[in-house]
Amino acid sequence: MTAQDAYNAVLREVVAPALRDMGLKGSGKLYRLDDEVCWARLGFQSSVYNTAERAKFTVNLLLVDKGAWTRSREERPHLPETPSANTYYGLLRRPGLVETHRCSHAIGA
Repeated sequence: MTAQDAYNAVLREVVAPALRDMGLKGSGKLYRLDDEVCWARLGFQSSVYNTAERAKFTVNLLLVDKGAWTRSREERPHLPETPSANTYYGLLRRPGLVETHRCSHAIGA
């Protein structure tokens, strides 16, 4: 089994069921937890430099106030209706609009 196979297996067999048990919806590498006030997005991003021996990945967490996002979309119509954890939207200047957290890990040697 390659490191990438192990990474995908962990996402599929361990991470996905645990996230769904906590109320998140999604599959593969993107999950969401929505409420009336904000969007919470969780994404898993693989490194383009992964090899059979090593799989490096980043976990992205994005928290967005829905009202602030809607106002930002009025100013920037290219923004999608809902944000994604694995997409960088540039520097949004409104305090509290977007909180992004990243944590990197590696599987293998």
